[in-house]
Amino acid sequence: MEMHHIRYFLAVARELNFTRAAEHCNVSQPALTRAIQQLEDELGGQLLRREGKLSHLTDLGERMVPPMMQCLESALAAKSLASSFKAGSSQALLLAMAHTIDMVPLAQCLAEMQRKCRSLEFNILRGTASEIGQHLKKGHAELAVAGPLEQPWDRLDQHPLFEEELALAVSSCHRLAGREVVDVLELAEERILLGSA
Repeated sequence: MEMHHIRYFLAVARELNFTRAAEHCNVSQPALTRAIQQLEDELGGQLLRREGKLSHLTDLGERMVPPMMQCLESALAAKSLASSFKAGSSQALLLAMAHTIDMVPLAQCLAEMQRKCRSLEFNILRGTASEIGQHLKKGHAELAVAGPLEQPWDRLDQHPLFEEELALAVSSCHRLAGREVVDVLELAEERILLGSA
């Protein structure tokens, strides 16, 4: 699969017109049509259906738009990164962190990373789990340290850093007294004092 095949397909998917897509991509219409046919042959199905001057995406074509868009965006990002490396510019790692995470333990780790790679810089965003999920989805962050995100996302790799067991101490007349296990959601309306042993 060639990158120009992907670029041409996305142009036709956007324009729904082979002539306008070819103009947008600065190629002849026959060359664009040939590239789309090669892509369809490789994928084993029709991506577009031509009806007069307009074209329509097939079911396969509709399903191919998001991964093809991701592929093109990744290729452009890689090209940009390679250009900035070649120019010797510093690289910023976009890091999102939950408000609940103390920066002090991470500061030493980040400083060591900067010492090993002098051109590395950190742009740190703080937020709630929901905000951090949005930062990742919109590309505002590349790496996050946070609690579980509200909605799982197939383009995201998640790795637990640690598990922590918490003990809850309540008076004997409290509604949660005598329970072996308490779901964290049941504590949403409670006033809590946190302490370490």
